[in-house]
Amino acid sequence: MAHDDQDFVVLEDQDLADFNAAGLLPQSSGTIDQILKWLNPTDYTADSSEYNKHLSSYVPGTGVWIQESGQYQEWLNSDRGALWIKATAGAGKSVVAAHVASLLTAKENVPVLSFFFRQIIATNRTPQALIRDWLAQLLRFPPPLQKKLKELLNQRRSLETLSLDQLWEIALSAMASCSRTYCVVDALDEMDSGNEDFVRKLVRLVQEKPSSIKLLVTSRPLPHIEKVLSNPHITQLPLRPQLVGRDIAIYIRERLYSTHFPCEARVAIEDVLGRKSQGLFLYTRLMLDEILEVGFTDIQSLQIALEGLPSGLGDTYTKMLFDHSARSGTPQDLQLFILKYVTHSSRPLRLLELSTLVDFVRKSPRTQFASDVHPSTLGTKSIVRTACGPLLEILEDETVSIIHHSLTEYLRSPQKVEEALPFLEPAQPVG
Repeated sequence: MAHDDQDFVVLEDQDLADFNAAGLLPQSSGTIDQILKWLNPTDYTADSSEYNKHLSSYVPGTGVWIQESGQYQEWLNSDRGALWIKATAGAGKSVVAAHVASLLTAKENVPVLSFFFRQIIATNRTPQALIRDWLAQLLRFPPPLQKKLKELLNQRRSLETLSLDQLWEIALSAMASCSRTYCVVDALDEMDSGNEDFVRKLVRLVQEKPSSIKLLVTSRPLPHIEKVLSNPHITQLPLRPQLVGRDIAIYIRERLYSTHFPCEARVAIEDVLGRKSQGLFLYTRLMLDEILEVGFTDIQSLQIALEGLPSGLGDTYTKMLFDHSARSGTPQDLQLFILKYVTHSSRPLRLLELSTLVDFVRKSPRTQFASDVHPSTLGTKSIVRTACGPLLEILEDETVSIIHHSLTEYLRSPQKVEEALPFLEPAQPVG
């Protein structure tokens, strides 16, 4: 910023954003677009992306205790380069990760890289997918990275010809040229198995540059994760049920604020869900959705329903499948058939593909549920869409996904609910 009557120039943050020791200028927007197409990252900016989906679920006022905790402040302001937020499935770790990433992005003009591992989404399972996303997210910062990737593009190198180590070194070099880089990795336990060496790469990353590269990881405290992340250089922050319970109370009040429920009913809902949730946001959301869908008109019926709510995610999944089967007339064999293909497919299936499968099997005289499924006025797509209620999600592109990875584990557990439902044997991927 210069003035005609002054003999000096004031530089602002944006004026220095593209500075680099080599004096390289940023590439054109057209070249950047070509590089992004070559990297083929996940659609992490879409409204339906894992980041935006979880960020939209954030309720103001929740998670404040996390940012105020000694562990978080130590990670943010000291040479402790890594923070591990750990909790059981459904405790709200992904929403925390998305919210923290958004706070850091708003606070500093530095790269905030994020990746949300999802075992139920084929594009979000591997270390390679993480590195591609991080390179794409880094592109607007250091011009040397743009130059390096343009050279690879001009050489007509296929991304598949570059090893994980080569891609990782390119990303490391780009991060090293930034004054500070935040890396947010959600659900590390949902990364494909056999990639413990990559987890060690993440740990080494922050050990070498703990003040300039900050890593935040969320996961369940599984043994193979504990083995690598139980490290003196890594600060641990458990999401304990009693602390998460405060946030759940805020969440319930926010959901009930605009409903017709009288004060007595709201207090009863908050009390029962607070006791039964055991610090699980996912349980709270599912049960609250059920309560709001029924819309009880008298307090007595509501209290009976509240006391009959299941405890824990396993009982919740069983009850929801049974109840939805009874309400919709969907046979449980059909529910299990659909869930099996959604969880065992080698790639995400679209609604039309699942409907074609169901149509084919329904026409077979050997199919158990063929005669039980009543014709739908909206066709088989409608049957598939509603067969499992809220436990299945239909995305914008009509890809069918289960609501949470814990549902897959529940379906594959032979001990679940005393064999009330047949479990899904681990099998070769379908498709």
